[in-house]
Amino acid sequence: MNRIPFRGGPQVVQELVAGRVDFYVSPTLAIVPQYEAKQLKILAVSAPQRLKNLPDIPTLTEKGIDFVRFGWLGICAGAGTPQPIIDRLHRDIATIVATPGIPRDDREGGLASPVSSTPAELRQVITQTLDEVASSIREFGLQQE
Repeated sequence: MNRIPFRGGPQVVQELVAGRVDFYVSPTLAIVPQYEAKQLKILAVSAPQRLKNLPDIPTLTEKGIDFVRFGWLGICAGAGTPQPIIDRLHRDIATIVATPGIPRDDREGGLASPVSSTPAELRQVITQTLDEVASSIREFGLQQE
């Protein structure tokens, strides 16, 4: 394997579809349209379980590879934001996520169901993600060029 630096995901996807790149580890959102158009094949997902919008695609764990990583989106505020504003944001976001009629998943984009968490729970997710990524960097000897 050779790492090929690209400016961003869209350029890699173009090269993948054109056959000039053999494989790409990508956020699902970036490749579902090409997958559905049968321009590329998804070998596995790194989520803990199969994705609702791609039920036929196995997880890496199912393929015997003990590797689970998944993307998440979080809403953050700047350091020093007053606690009452943090509390208000948390309440309002939790209300929106719990509102009937809010889509539970994004079948077009491969996103999982929206969930609300407390600021402390999001901090835990961020910490866990950093620990996992650092572990992978050490394990595979990755270096930024």
